[in-house]
Amino acid sequence: MVAAGILDEDEPVELIDGELYTMSPQGPIHSENAVVVRRALERAYGATHYARSHSPIDAGTASLPEPDIAIVRGEPFALGKRYPGAAELALVVEISLTSQRLDRLKAGVYARAGVAEYWQIDVPKRCLVVFSEPRDGEYRRRDLRRDGDEVTPNGAAAAVAVSELLPPVG
Repeated sequence: MVAAGILDEDEPVELIDGELYTMSPQGPIHSENAVVVRRALERAYGATHYARSHSPIDAGTASLPEPDIAIVRGEPFALGKRYPGAAELALVVEISLTSQRLDRLKAGVYARAGVAEYWQIDVPKRCLVVFSEPRDGEYRRRDLRRDGDEVTPNGAAAAVAVSELLPPVG
């Protein structure tokens, strides 16, 4: 659509299941939370993976989502002229302040694409939902983690405290 001149390159939209969704500008809490999550995941994965922020991933012909964070195996530029797909993605993360409905919809997109693990960080509820075991277009496993819990991301060398993924209270 960008190449055809239908959309500008910086248009605030995501293609999800064949529909364009207008994305709201990020507020300061969401923006800062994304930085904190990215840093925590970079520590957990080390040098074997890299983090992409708010960048497209290949989720099939009808979806081109832009997760808040995507953890990719290998080195930047190794993919050449394509977006990372399920084979390269260890984890995708959405931070939900007001976007819980859309982020739950994205779980199906990520599962159908074969992304091994998807995290939805629900900031108002102060919890992490870990979706894993994609099969037949859905995640077979859904685990709820709360403040005080730890979780080891798919393929990571270290665990991350859920409290590290959430903004401070107050």
